[in-house]
Amino acid sequence: MRPIALFFIFLAFSSCKNSPSEPKIIQLPTCVENIIQQDTTLLTVQAQFINGEPHFLLNTDARFVDGIEAIVNNQCDTVCSIGGWFPPNCSKDYKKWKVIWEK
Repeated sequence: MRPIALFFIFLAFSSCKNSPSEPKIIQLPTCVENIIQQDTTLLTVQAQFINGEPHFLLNTDARFVDGIEAIVNNQCDTVCSIGGWFPPNCSKDYKKWKVIWEK
């Protein structure tokens, strides 16, 4: 085998990474289910994991009219918010939301 071919084979194998699979959200926390039942403005609940813990975006589309939307944890404590004129720095930590409930 030619050295250049060996180089490309080595490069292909060395670039593969085994990324740990992201935990899956099996069911919504009770507090988020209660919010879904009570908040008629809620359009979707979206989720992603931050440091191995699920965070939920309670999407009302308020951020599109300069409003604020809450990001909560499993106990429905607000951990961040998005939208508004001056979004907090924590909002840049959230990249890939996955819709897990839709109206």
